[in-house]
Amino acid sequence: MNRKDLSLYIKKRRAIWLRCTVFWCRTIISQEEAEDILQEVICMLYEKPGVEKLIELMNMPCNNVTKLDYYVFKTIHHNCTSKSAPYYQQYHKISKKENLENSQLEKLVTDVYEGNDTPDEKTDQEKIEMIKQIFNNLNMSERNRKLFIFHVFEGKEFSEWSGTETLQKLNNIVYEIKLRIRKELKKIPRQGG
Repeated sequence: MNRKDLSLYIKKRRAIWLRCTVFWCRTIISQEEAEDILQEVICMLYEKPGVEKLIELMNMPCNNVTKLDYYVFKTIHHNCTSKSAPYYQQYHKISKKENLENSQLEKLVTDVYEGNDTPDEKTDQEKIEMIKQIFNNLNMSERNRKLFIFHVFEGKEFSEWSGTETLQKLNNIVYEIKLRIRKELKKIPRQGG
């Protein structure tokens, strides 16, 4: 197996990858960009050091596809749905504030859903709505509630917070609330399972 085999594999799988890209593009950016996103991902594969690892993944079955397919699907999904993804950063200018807000929400989704049995079919936006719903039902001080909204949902930096708490204290409050959301999320039964 060599780079030529990898090229043939990419050519053979391109149509399937493009269908997935078109589907996922609808979440944040227009589906007209699907071709561009897929091309960026394919170029990234060719530029990636260690082509041997890609060839190895190409030959490892994983749920009716290969581990390379799975890797490409994951990369495409990230580029289609995340404003912090390389494609979005390069072709869609966003303000520093919007970038911070999005990164806080993405971090929240990762922190809360990590290791959870929640179905992967949910979009990040659906996950955020679920988190907000759980957050709204949590019992906590009004000050902690305002801090979490300020830092996570509004994406503002701790340095802008008007309170007298230390940075460590602010981090601890946000961390504890994330743990509580995660605990509540685990109580929700899986759909379709």
